[in-house]
Amino acid sequence: MRVALILAVVVCAVAAQKNWTITHYNFATIGIAVAFPQKDQGIVPVAMSDGSAFVWETTNGGKTFAPVPNAVDAGFFTAAAAGGTTGVVGDALSLECSDLANGSYSFTRATIKSGKRDVLLWESQNVEVFPDQNTYGCAGQDGGGVNGVAISGPNCYTWNAINISELVTESRYGAYPSATTWYISAGQWPGNDSLAEAHPNIVRMLTKNIALVRAEDGTVRHQVLWDANAPHGKPGQNDNGWIAQIAKTTDAGQTWTSVFEDWGNFYFNQITCPSEDHCCAVGEGDQTSSAPGIRIWCTVDGGNTWQNSFFDANPNFSIMAIQYISENEFWAAGGDFQGFKGYLWHTVDGGVAWEYENLNDVYVQDLCFPSESIGYATAFNIESQSSFLTYS
Repeated sequence: MRVALILAVVVCAVAAQKNWTITHYNFATIGIAVAFPQKDQGIVPVAMSDGSAFVWETTNGGKTFAPVPNAVDAGFFTAAAAGGTTGVVGDALSLECSDLANGSYSFTRATIKSGKRDVLLWESQNVEVFPDQNTYGCAGQDGGGVNGVAISGPNCYTWNAINISELVTESRYGAYPSATTWYISAGQWPGNDSLAEAHPNIVRMLTKNIALVRAEDGTVRHQVLWDANAPHGKPGQNDNGWIAQIAKTTDAGQTWTSVFEDWGNFYFNQITCPSEDHCCAVGEGDQTSSAPGIRIWCTVDGGNTWQNSFFDANPNFSIMAIQYISENEFWAAGGDFQGFKGYLWHTVDGGVAWEYENLNDVYVQDLCFPSESIGYATAFNIESQSSFLTYS
C-alpha cells in the first residue's frame, strides 16, 4: 500500500509538469507582441496578409480570438501591454490606448507630449505596465530628438516623453519595478549598406537579423536577414558599431545614471525587473561581432554590479525576450537561425542557472505571464507567419 501511494505521488508530479506548446501555428502574418492582464483575457496586435491591421482579443486563454470591433490607426504593431482596466498597443508611429468599456477593448490614438510640443511620431518596440496596473512606460524615440521613454498619465490616453541624455545609443526596452525606479536597456549594431541595397523594402529592423519587409503586393512580413558566411568581427575592435547600455532612474525620470555599458561586442534587447534591485536583460551579437553569442546579464544590487549569468557563443543563436514570473523564476526566449528552432531558457534561482526547451520551426519574440501557472508567447515561424504559444 505504501509503495502504491509513492507511485501515485510520482505519477501526479509528472503529470503536473508544464511545458510550451504551439497553440496556433499560422496565427497571423505579423503578431509580435502579447499582453494578458488575466489568465483568460488578453490581446495580440496583428497584421494580416491583406494589409489590414487590428487587435486580436481572447477571453478563453487563447483558445479562440476575435478582432476588437473598431478600426486601429496603425500599419503594423511591435508592442503591447495591458493593466487591470486598460490596454496599450504600439507601432512604428504611435501608441493606441483602450479602456475596458463593457469588458472589451476599443483602441484610439494616444496623445504624447515632449514638454509643450506634441510628439507626432513615437517609434517603439516595447511597452510595459507598472506595478499599479494603471501606468505604462514605453521605450523609444520620436522624430524630434527624444531618445528615452514615454510615460503615461493617470490613464493611457496621455503620455509624457522623456529624453535620456545619458544614453549613448538607442533606447529599446524598459522595466518599471516601482513608481520611481525604472531601467532602460539600449543598444545598436553596425550598419550594413549592402544589406539595405539587397532589401530596399525593409520597413523596420526588430533586431540586427530580424526584419519586417514590405513585399511587392504591399503586405509586410517577417524575414530573417542573416548570413552564415559573413566575416567575423576582430577582437578588440571597440569602434565597430556594437553598443550595449542600461540606464536607471530612481526619481521617476528626473535624473538618470548609466549603470551598464559594453562597446564592441553586443547590444541589449529586453530587460525585466521583479524588484528595484533585481533585473535581468538579454543581449546578442552575431558572427560579425568581436564576441558572437547570446547572453543574459543580471543584477541583484540595483545595477551597481552585473553578472553575465548565461552565455552561449553559438553565433547562430538570437535572444530577444525575457520576463520574470517571480523574484526567482524567469523565462527568456529566442531561437537558432541555422536550424530555425525556438529556444526558451528558464531559471528558478533568480538567474544563476538556466535550462532550456526547444520548439521546432519557430523563433519566439515576446513573453507574457499573467500568473505563475500560465504563460503566453508569440513567435514567427519558418513560413514567415506568426504563431501563438501557451505555457501550461
